[in-house]
Amino acid sequence: MRRLAATVAVLVLGAAVVLQSVLASAATVDNPGSVVFAIESLSLSIGSTSSSYQGGAAPACANGLDEAGDADALADYPADPECASATDDSEVKSGHQPRVAPRLSGTVAPDGTITVPASGVVLPITYLESSAAGGDGVVTITPRATHSVTGRVVPGTGALNLRMRLAIDLDASKLGASCAIGSASAPIDLASLKTSNAGGATYDATTGTAVVSDRSYAVPTSNGCGLAGGFVNNAINLPSPAGANVAVFRLRTTPLLAAGPADPTTTTTLATTTSRPATTSTTRATTTTRPTTTTRPTTTTTPKSTTTRPTTTTTPRTPTALVARDVTAETGSWFNNIVMTATLTTNTGAPIAGANVQFTVAGGSHSCRGASTASGVASCRVLIRKTLPGPASYVAAYAGDSSRLPSTSAPAAITYP
Repeated sequence: MRRLAATVAVLVLGAAVVLQSVLASAATVDNPGSVVFAIESLSLSIGSTSSSYQGGAAPACANGLDEAGDADALADYPADPECASATDDSEVKSGHQPRVAPRLSGTVAPDGTITVPASGVVLPITYLESSAAGGDGVVTITPRATHSVTGRVVPGTGALNLRMRLAIDLDASKLGASCAIGSASAPIDLASLKTSNAGGATYDATTGTAVVSDRSYAVPTSNGCGLAGGFVNNAINLPSPAGANVAVFRLRTTPLLAAGPADPTTTTTLATTTSRPATTSTTRATTTTRPTTTTRPTTTTTPKSTTTRPTTTTTPRTPTALVARDVTAETGSWFNNIVMTATLTTNTGAPIAGANVQFTVAGGSHSCRGASTASGVASCRVLIRKTLPGPASYVAAYAGDSSRLPSTSAPAAITYP
C-alpha cells in the first residue's frame, strides 16, 4: 500500500505541475497592464499625397527650414513672423502651435490583446497653405480615431498587429464646419497594421520597438465640406482605392513587454521527469536534479553562441539605388504644386517597400517625405508660392536602416507649363 500511495502521490504531483505549466502557457505577456505605444515616426499616404512625422526632430520654428514657403522666405524663430517661439511647430499658422507627442495609450492583457480607447490615440497635426482655405490661408489637418484601437502582441515571437480606424478633419474657413475625410460610419480603416507586412519589423522585447504597416486600406471621398468638397477630392485624388495607399508606424512601448511562460518544452520535460518514479515505486527516485543538468547547457552556452555572433560580425548591409523622376509642376492662382516621385530598389533591382524617402527642392527651401509602396515608389508634394522663384530640380534621399545602405538620387528636373 505504501508503494501504491507513493506512486499515486507522484503522479498527482506531476499532473499538477503539467496543468500549471499549460495554464501559464496561455499568458503570452508576462507583465500585462497599462502600456503606451509612442509613435516615433509615421508616414501616411493617400494616393499621390503623403504626410509624415518624425519624432525627435526639432519643431518647425527651430529646424533651419523655411517650411511656410511664403514671400518673405524667412525661416525659424525669431526671423519668421509666423513663429511665436522656438518651440512653435508651425511656420504656416500664426500663433503658437505646440508640438504634440503622438502615442497610443491603453492596456495589454495576459494573452497579448491590446485595447486603446479612442481618447488614448494622439496623432500629429499638419498645417497646409492653400488658396482655397480662405481666412488666414491655412488648412489645419487633424487625424483622429473614430473607434478604439485593437490588436495583439506576442513578445516571444515579435508578432504585433493593430486595427486603427480614422477620420481626418480639415479645418479652414472655406471648407465648412465639419469638413473631413472619413467618419465614424465610414472611417479610413487601417485594419491590417502588421509587423509581417512589407516594410514591417517584429517587436523587439529588448528595445520595445516595432514597425507595423498596411497597404490594404481604401480612402473615401470627403464629407461635410460644402461646395469645397469637389476641390478637396480633386486635390487629394479621392476616393483612393485599396492598394494605392500606405501607412507605416514605428512604435516603442513603455514598459517593455516581456514574453510570458509559453514554452512548450517546459510541459514535456516536467511530464517525463515526474513519470519516471512510477516505475521504481519510491519517491526518492524522483531525481529532480536531472532536468537541471540537462537544461543548464541550454541556458548558459547555446543561446549566447548562436544569437550574439551573427549580429556583431556578419550580415553586410544591402546596397540600394534611388531614381527620381523629372516632373512638371501644376500651377494654380497662387501656388505651384510640385509632386516629387522616386523609386527605391536594391542594387539588384528588387523594390523596397515601407521605407521613408526624403525629397528636397534645389536650394533647400521646401522638403517633404513619402513612404515607398510595394513597387518601391515614394512620392510627396510641396506647394510653393508663385511669388517665389520656382526651383529647377529636386533630389530624393534614403537614410538606410540596419540591413540596407543609404542612397541619394541624381537631381531630377522640375519644369513649369
